[in-house]
Amino acid sequence: MNKYFFLSLIFLLNFFSASAHEFKDPGQEEVDDIDIGLITVYPRFNEVYTVYGHTAIRVKQASQQVDMVFNYGTFDFNKPNFIFLFLRGHTDYFLSASSFQAFEHAYMSEGAVVEEQILRLSELAKKELFDFLLNTLEPQNREYRYNFLFDNCTTRPRDLIERYAYDLQYAQDIAYERNSSTEGKTFRQLIHECTDNFPWMTFGIDLIIGKGADSIIDLRQQMFLPLYLMNGLNEASVLDDSLGRLPLVLASQTIIPASMQEVEVDAGWLKSSPMRLGIILLIHSLVFVVCGLVWKKKFRFFFSLLFLEAALAGCILAFISLASEHPCVSPNLNLLWLHPIHFIAVVGYFQKKTNRLVLWFHSTNLVLLCLILVSWSILPQELNPASAPYILCLCLGSAYFIKNNYKNTVKKGI
Repeated sequence: MNKYFFLSLIFLLNFFSASAHEFKDPGQEEVDDIDIGLITVYPRFNEVYTVYGHTAIRVKQASQQVDMVFNYGTFDFNKPNFIFLFLRGHTDYFLSASSFQAFEHAYMSEGAVVEEQILRLSELAKKELFDFLLNTLEPQNREYRYNFLFDNCTTRPRDLIERYAYDLQYAQDIAYERNSSTEGKTFRQLIHECTDNFPWMTFGIDLIIGKGADSIIDLRQQMFLPLYLMNGLNEASVLDDSLGRLPLVLASQTIIPASMQEVEVDAGWLKSSPMRLGIILLIHSLVFVVCGLVWKKKFRFFFSLLFLEAALAGCILAFISLASEHPCVSPNLNLLWLHPIHFIAVVGYFQKKTNRLVLWFHSTNLVLLCLILVSWSILPQELNPASAPYILCLCLGSAYFIKNNYKNTVKKGI
């Protein structure tokens, strides 16, 4: 009897075990095999917008033969008034998706270095993140107002990772490990790390961004750049209720390795750097001043052209600083030496009789420019060193104008 009892018991156990396997929740297996990865494309120098690198999210689900890459860095350059909207800070980027194979092929053809970090997320969080990305792909949801420092193609994946790493399994937000090598940095310094090979780009950005870009930022704010996000996640951890602190990154892999071919930077950018051009312009200004003093010439055309260029550049700078929604563009101390008021000087060079307004402008301009140069090291905003020769050119222009016109203007009381 005992023999038949044990045989029956074994039969029942096998039956219920098989039944449990057969009637397993069909959605559970689909959830369990989702992998979420952060893809980082290293900076490269073929386009202006590639010098910072790029970030994307990879979703892989083997059971459904899904391998997709979601990209928040897509924009339409052919959109009407794109340049004007960009200057205003009204550029809309949107989420796009492609197969991983197409993504890999595109960056491989460009010689980019691409790495992936597999993230430690709960199974439920992976599914919810995937669903969120699919829903955001809908035409009515995919666009967002681009912000270079605070809302871009790298900060969006960072925010999603932080959002979905915090669920029922993990008791608190992601903890980022402090790194002494990145402490004490500013937005401007991080941008310089990406643009140092392109002095004209660095010079232009330094003219546009103002005092706000020189504030010290924390590790999370530094993650507006792809490499800083990648390195930050490598040191980040989450707290599991039962296992304690665990690394956020489960594994890392190189998708496209570095090419053995050395990347060459366009030497033309370096040969015509803003510093070199500024020094050449300063030498020409000195030559015209010396020749003018010797030959009693005013060289109106040269100096009027100098102030005209400063006035036109000042118009663009004033527009961006006052009318743009871009971050950290106002206040901007570059407006103290590049501004539309230089048009007064341009008009003054073509007047037969110099009036007091023009003379007052040059006197004030000379004092202001000298103060900028003297207090350069203690200014609350970091000015690009290449600005110095251009400021000196304007100093010479104002000083030479005062030398030629002060006595006649004061005597005649014009």
